[in-house]
Amino acid sequence: MCQPLGIFAWVMGGSDLKAMADGTMDPAGKDLTNIGRILGIIACVLLVLGIIAAVLAFALGLAGAA
Repeated sequence: MCQPLGIFAWVMGGSDLKAMADGTMDPAGKDLTNIGRILGIIACVLLVLGIIAAVLAFALGLAGAA
């Protein structure tokens, strides 16, 4: 249910890592920020796979009924 929040984690993590690289943000949490970004990417991939599975299940369900 929280997979759409992965988009925000991915975007915010990327922007924070860029700010850390530019020196405008404290790099103390760089490892945790990178982990959050990676988990955001994983959540987005799982969201897309879930949508594809739902569409296929719906399409196959309609094809079997016809």
